[in-house]
Amino acid sequence: MDHLQNHSLVKIVLVVHDIEKKVDSFVALFGIARPQVVSPSPPAPDSKAVTEFHGKRISGLVRLANIAMGSVTLELIEPMDGNSPWAEHLEKRGEGIFSIVCTVDGFEKQISMMNELGMPLYHLGEYGSGRYAYFETLAALGTTLCLQNLDNRF
Repeated sequence: MDHLQNHSLVKIVLVVHDIEKKVDSFVALFGIARPQVVSPSPPAPDSKAVTEFHGKRISGLVRLANIAMGSVTLELIEPMDGNSPWAEHLEKRGEGIFSIVCTVDGFEKQISMMNELGMPLYHLGEYGSGRYAYFETLAALGTTLCLQNLDNRF
């Protein structure tokens, strides 16, 4: 395998400083219903769920909102602590597009392929309804590539 097995873009992720203001702006501009802003709880210490950033476990605390925009979801993320890929993005690049997301099968094989192509994994999240991985693709793609697998792991 020398290329991704799926190229259907399902999500664009924006990192923002103030999610409430940004959600209000999207609602006003597009005349859409206001999505719920949620703050997922961090996994319990004994949970199988995990969030790792540069190989170290992190809390991954965020506030997020998902806005359906046709066949693509726009996800807004406001980081709630300083040690996360989203906070790092805000610090280094400011608000804006953080990643594009594709859903894939064969998650581990796709991760291996990306690593072999010189675009290593740097953030991994595993939770009840699936898992996701961010790769070092900024130089190659101009943004972070996220691959997700929705398989009800726990």
